[in-house]
Amino acid sequence: MGQNIKAAIFTTLATVFVALSTPAHAMSNGDLYQFCKPYADRAFKAEAANDLACIGYFKGTADAGSRTCDNLGRVVEIIDASDEVKANFLLLTSIEGIGEITEADMRAAIQDFINKMGKTPEKWKYRPDFSVFNSLKKMSPCE
Repeated sequence: MGQNIKAAIFTTLATVFVALSTPAHAMSNGDLYQFCKPYADRAFKAEAANDLACIGYFKGTADAGSRTCDNLGRVVEIIDASDEVKANFLLLTSIEGIGEITEADMRAAIQDFINKMGKTPEKWKYRPDFSVFNSLKKMSPCE
């Protein structure tokens, strides 16, 4: 099989992995901020349904990012490709993946999100996926 065909196949697989791991979006940054802020203010004690919405959104995003990290990492291990193609997969993994998230990482990511959104209410109208992903990735990058 030619090198260009292999690269096209691997790029397609990477795109599919990333697309399948992207969480659904049904709220805004502002909505999620309003759900998460009271939860964080209570020292991360879950007492209300909105607390579970906050935890669930962050957990779902973390799980998807971790799955992407694991799946693309496995592809790099098993593919028969040039070092350049493998390096591209590793780069994609580092961009799109999230490492394993501990409870402390999760709380820190939620607090990071709250801190950012508290300072940038102009971003409240946007979907929270990118902001949440970046907060989680900051705590646990895919390596």
